[in-house]
Amino acid sequence: MPSSPSAAPVEQLRDNAKRLEAALSVGLANPTVKAVHELRAATRRVEAQLALLAMVPGLPSWKPTAEKLQRRLDKLRRIAGRVRDCDVQEKLLKDQDHAMRSAPEAATPLDKAQTKLRKKVAKNRQRRERKLLAAIEQQLPKLARDTEAVLACLKPAAEQQVPVNHLLGTIESHIERMLQSREHGEEHLHDLRKAAKRARYQCESLPGPQAAALAKRLEQLQDAGGSWHDLLDLATVCHEELGPEHPFSRVIEHCRDEHLDDFLADLEDFRSRHTHRQTSVAKRKPRQHAAGDLGRAAAKGRRRLRAK
Repeated sequence: MPSSPSAAPVEQLRDNAKRLEAALSVGLANPTVKAVHELRAATRRVEAQLALLAMVPGLPSWKPTAEKLQRRLDKLRRIAGRVRDCDVQEKLLKDQDHAMRSAPEAATPLDKAQTKLRKKVAKNRQRRERKLLAAIEQQLPKLARDTEAVLACLKPAAEQQVPVNHLLGTIESHIERMLQSREHGEEHLHDLRKAAKRARYQCESLPGPQAAALAKRLEQLQDAGGSWHDLLDLATVCHEELGPEHPFSRVIEHCRDEHLDDFLADLEDFRSRHTHRQTSVAKRKPRQHAAGDLGRAAAKGRRRLRAK
């Protein structure tokens, strides 16, 4: 039998840090939609790699030094995320796939509402972009310094090889615990989406077909959750700008709820296939049957939103 592949997580951290530095430089020069997306993704990859290193036993003391780096990454990711939110909302409002216009609630013309919201989003984007550029300029040299400090602590283990099976087992256990949690509601679903994204980035840093296959499945789960959460954010913007009773707000709510049902179905499918509680492979449930505790909690959340 072929031996299990091994990973070099310290070297992977260095590679991800270089990618982040490059993404920050590009974003500072020209904060386009693509540049901001890659900047945010690069930030998350470094954070995911730090979390992966925490799974490795026997490393030199490095976590206290990494705390400062983590705080800087958190700050940059949040600021970049606000710009990215505007970019996603602008894309949704273009309605290129006609999902909004085909919603049952779209009985009245939507052009005026879409135009008003797009102007609001564009204004928000300009303001948030300025904050992002200021943050990059301020944090770029400090990030490089703090990253080098972490890598200096880990230098004795720079070439340490870790079995991929060990890391994958730990990643899957963390996801499994979250899927079996008794927590409910939108916040928990959001946490599940973020956990899937982090686990995906961790798997993508590991060699071998097993890691690649799990990364692909996690990406599908992450995408389903992301589609729901993007529309959840857009619904909030609609409520603030147009009011919850406006026909366009209802259209966005309908699209949001459809994507929520898709996400819940994907979660149920992932749970049935990737937790130890069930051994049989379950087929994906249709959207209307994706109930369970998560579905009931989400439905209550939808009713609360409509009641506001």
